[in-house]
Order: sequence, then C-alpha cells, then structure tokens
Amino acid sequence: MILKKIYISLINIGFNSIGINRDNINLFQYVQGEKIYIVAIYDCPSGLEYTSQQLANIDKQIINYYYSKGYSNIKLLGIISTSNSANIKELATTNDNFWVVDTHSFQLIIYENQDDKFLSVKEQIEDILKEVKSNNIEEEEIELSQSYPNYVSAKSTKSIISQYMTKWNTTIIIANI
Repeated sequence: MILKKIYISLINIGFNSIGINRDNINLFQYVQGEKIYIVAIYDCPSGLEYTSQQLANIDKQIINYYYSKGYSNIKLLGIISTSNSANIKELATTNDNFWVVDTHSFQLIIYENQDDKFLSVKEQIEDILKEVKSNNIEEEEIELSQSYPNYVSAKSTKSIISQYMTKWNTTIIIANI
C-alpha cells in the first residue's frame, strides 16, 4: 500500500509511469526543460533481492536508455522499499543515488553519502509515511490503472498478452482436433 501511495504521489506531481518488464521495479519520469528526472522504485521486501552490482547495472541500463533517446542531463533516483532495512544498508551506502523506504518502521532513510534533494519527492514520501504511521492505515487495494491513466503496470501488460495468447492457443488446439 505504501508503494502505491508513492506511485500516486509521483503521478500527482507530474511524473509519468514507464512500463518495464520487471514485476518488482517501477519506473517514473519527469521532463523539466533540458533535464529528465527518473525515479526507479524497487520492491524488495526481504532486502536480499538484488546485489549492489545488479543495482549498478540496472542504473547503467536506465541511463544508457535515456542517453540513446537524446537526453543528456539525466537525474536518477533509486528508491528501495523493504521491511528489512538492515539487509539494504550496504546496497544503499555503496550507491549514492538510493534512498530506502522502510515499510516496517515507516521511515525514509537517506544515508550521508546521498543527496537528499530530488524535486519534492523526499517531502512526498515523508508525508505518506507519516500518514500511514499516524493513522495506522490498514492494507487497502488501490487500483492504479483505472484511476491513474499515467501508470503502467508490468503485470497488466503481461495479463493482456496472456489473455490473447490463451485465446489463440485454444483456437489452434480446436482447429487441430
């Protein structure tokens, strides 16, 4: 639920969701003049889903993609959402553009080697965590794709493809019988 609230908050301040082929990574972009701001959100409940090298490679791929699209002033922020921030500390401190959202203690962790300025994203996340912590909000299902047309889910893309593939496979099987 915290992640979905962060997604909504990013969309509300002008970010667009970019569909990618990973279930546990969501990418958002915001173009401001010559700059493009990118927020990559990693859903890592255990904190053991990625190594530091894997995150660095993903960052490199994202930056190279935007360079190939003609952007030269690229600002990238990685946000790791986890309920086990102890497992993430090394990852976050070895990469200077990662923040940690601790879903267990409802805290935003920004280590000393990291820049805490990224548009108004820090304030948005802190407000969400404060709201969730103070209201003790229960887990609620938020359907982003219906309410927020700028949100693209990898799961929704896969489910659409599988619906068509299932129909075609059934048709082919029936035709062969």
